[in-house]
Amino acid sequence: MSPALRLLAPAAVLFGLALPTYGQSDAGSAETYRQLLSDAIAALDSAEWSHWAYTETEIDTDGVFVGRFDPSRPRRERWTLQSVNDRTPTRDEIEAYLDEKAGDNGWADEDDGESDAILDMIESEGLELVEETDTYLLFRFVPDEEELEEGFAEYMDATLRISKSGGPWLEYVDIHSNGMFSPQFGVRVRDFAMRMSFGPAVEERPIVPRSLEVKISIRAFLVINVDEHVVISYSDYARVGL
Repeated sequence: MSPALRLLAPAAVLFGLALPTYGQSDAGSAETYRQLLSDAIAALDSAEWSHWAYTETEIDTDGVFVGRFDPSRPRRERWTLQSVNDRTPTRDEIEAYLDEKAGDNGWADEDDGESDAILDMIESEGLELVEETDTYLLFRFVPDEEELEEGFAEYMDATLRISKSGGPWLEYVDIHSNGMFSPQFGVRVRDFAMRMSFGPAVEERPIVPRSLEVKISIRAFLVINVDEHVVISYSDYARVGL
């Protein structure tokens, strides 16, 4: 896993939210909004996610890697590497991929305990309704300092959007820096952005992860440069029997 994805690991395991329908008059405070999110997450049956296989396409500086996750297979055989840069993978590439995926049980890892990760990202009273239309609700929130690298949160603009189409569900979570900043002495962050999107697996339900994009550009002590841009997409969801 790249350093950029390790940074966002707590956020990257969100499954999606099924919120009750409500209007602006029903939610007059950030605490009310937060409670609605909390109730939705508590109602999420994470065990259901273990019935879905999907294709994962990761694009980073090493190339384009397409793999398939199937939770119905034995634990050590759930990941298969299908292609690398649009060609058949070599034996070494397959071995490296499987080593990287060892212990990775997909979005529905029952041991992660991360179904409430979205709440962990939001400061206690930092959720604000920005806009509500007939089709969505747009919220601004304050990222929790503990869920990002130290010193990052105050320089971030963060939003999430909930769709009302076919029953409310989380469309995306977006966190990005609002300019160059220095979170600590000797470290300058030129760019930081993370966006997670969600959508229906089939027809209207269930809501599943659709993509994760992370960009980070850092220079530290004039000698260390980190430039990461990783895009992961999730497609071809199929229900499998266990």
